[in-house]
Parts: sequence; structure tokens; C-alpha cells
Amino acid sequence: MADVPRELGDVLERIRTLCGQLEKHPQGVLEVARLSYESGLSAQEVISLLNGEPVPRAALRDVVRQRLTLLISTRRRHADGRVERLADGEDGHSRGEVAGGIGISVQGLHRLLSVGTPSLSTALRICEFFGVHAGFLTEAADEALLRLLRERTRILERERTRALERESARALGRESERPVSVPPADHGVRRVALRIVGSLPEDQLKGLIGLLGHPPEDL
Repeated sequence: MADVPRELGDVLERIRTLCGQLEKHPQGVLEVARLSYESGLSAQEVISLLNGEPVPRAALRDVVRQRLTLLISTRRRHADGRVERLADGEDGHSRGEVAGGIGISVQGLHRLLSVGTPSLSTALRICEFFGVHAGFLTEAADEALLRLLRERTRILERERTRALERESARALGRESERPVSVPPADHGVRRVALRIVGSLPEDQLKGLIGLLGHPPEDL
């Protein structure tokens, strides 16, 4: 995708703008460790892309090996299907557990970690086991980060919309609490009205005075 670098810059600028409006610090939204975990990129790749620097495209087998290694070292799948992020230093699955979970032998998993060329069905089972999207193992670095930043932007846009709705509701509440009062008549309008009254025929004027209860003041 030739426009990915430019779009990355545009999305980053939008994120910073939204963070300013929401009084959030952009570093919290663009945390390198979190982006690395969710994208499968190394921390250095994330930093380079955030700084607008190109990342060389690695051979596909190397990308697959790197991301499979990251999945095994950062995630644990529970019996109920939940996948959680491992804390630093926390043990994850054994190679045997991973192999059994994706339906291959331990030797087959070792080959994948060495060669990085899974079949399509095996790649899909790996992604399903670790709870990541189907293209996780093969997505280009810049496209992987762009996808995540778009998701961040959508989340911030929703937060901004909710914030605006809350502010509108508060403003309406304050307006409804104001005492209802009749504003004083505008002097210009009153003068015009009196001129009209003064030009009425006597019989119509008497009828109007009867309705009002008193005659209009002199100009």
C-alpha cells in the first residue's frame, strides 16, 4: 500500500487532536509496549513507524517466526477460550500445549519456529488459538500499525461523541433550571405598538381599551 506512510501520519495527527480535545496524553494511547503486543511488531519497529521512519520489509518466513514467538511468549489461553496477556516474567504455555492447541506435533511447532512456513490452515488455527485476527502472522509492519491506529481513532471518536452528548445534556439541564420570566417589553416594539393603537378608529380603540383594562400611555 503506497499511501500507508502518509495515512499513518494523518491518523497520528488525528489521534493527537482528539487526545487534546479529550484532555488525554497521546503517549497513553500510543504506548509502544501495547502497540507491539497487539500488532506483533517489535518495539523498535513501532517506534520507527511512529517517528515516520520506514521499516524494511522482512522475508515472510521471518515475519511469521517473529510473530509466532511473540504470541507464545506474551499470551495464555484459558480453558474457556479467554486469552490473557502475560505479565513480564510470567510463564506461558509449554511448546506441547501450543502444539496440541493448534493441532500439530511438537516437532511440527519446532519446525514452524525455525522455518516459519505454516500452511494456511495451520496459520489460521494459530491465530484462533491465541485470539488474534487472521492476518496477524503475515501483515506488513506499517499496515499492522495503521490498522491498530485506526481502531484507536474510532475509540477516541466515540469518546468525543459521548463527551459532547454529556455536555449538551448538562447545558440543557442548566437551561431547564432557570426560572421562567417574562422579559420586559422592547421599547422600540412598544413604541410601534402604541403608534398603531393611536391610529385606530375611536370605536376600535374603545374595544381594545376594554380588553386591556386601561388606556395606553401617551407617547
